[in-house]
Amino acid sequence: MSSALELLEKAYGRIRLPKEESLLERFIYFVLVDGTSPAKATKAIEDLHETFVDWNEVRVTKPYEVRESLSAIADGREQGKAEVIVSALQKIYTDKSKLSFDFLEKLEPAARRKYLSALKGVPPWIRAILLLLVEKEKSDQPDALRVARRIPIVDKRLTPAKAREKLAALFPDDELHNVMAVLVQHGTQICHSRPKCVECFLKATCKEGIANTTSAERSEPPVDSLLATTAKNRPVMSVPWERPKEFVLPKVSPPPAAKRRDGRPSPPPLPKGPRGRPGRFYD
Repeated sequence: MSSALELLEKAYGRIRLPKEESLLERFIYFVLVDGTSPAKATKAIEDLHETFVDWNEVRVTKPYEVRESLSAIADGREQGKAEVIVSALQKIYTDKSKLSFDFLEKLEPAARRKYLSALKGVPPWIRAILLLLVEKEKSDQPDALRVARRIPIVDKRLTPAKAREKLAALFPDDELHNVMAVLVQHGTQICHSRPKCVECFLKATCKEGIANTTSAERSEPPVDSLLATTAKNRPVMSVPWERPKEFVLPKVSPPPAAKRRDGRPSPPPLPKGPRGRPGRFYD
């Protein structure tokens, strides 16, 4: 089990859950850490805090300007990650008039999943970890449970509820989030309900892989080559960016002309002086 998890972390990276941070800031960290190291993602978060006043300023900034503050991640996907962050912030603010994910706790589970699924360009594993943080041990992640049964970390005969309890008992909270992240990524990229066992770097140790491949397929290509291919084929984050609507002042009709008390119209205003001679009304 440990060797399988080590290979999964090698392919998909390891996340480190930021402590004492809001759910929104954790979401932005997860977007940044996808495909890179926690240290680089943390540095990128710090650079964003130094460059921008708050997340609202990030929201109204063009993605290519946000990208300039993400040079620390250096994974070639800075533009796509900037687009995802700006797009998500715009949607949250448009829907809730403030930048916070606190409202997720008040939603029903189905509505919560639907809202997170509507965030453009966000990988499934990030949505899964957000649900895990909001719903605690109640979170049901079919992709993660499918992989956990096949590796196997848990017995495939266990119900989803019992499988979740087994995972929670095996790993402490911080480690559980990392395990769930790599399991969801593998479940959505390779280990589907109809798995791509030939492309999987775990096919030599996984019961499902052994059953679905020949001995020749399990020996070639080597594991390192499959790991590199998996990391290279990670989904690229990108969303079509739309400029936020600019505020336009409403048209106001001019006030009616003033009248004298005796009913006669007011005299016309004094003429302005020639151009370049301000303050002179008469020559």
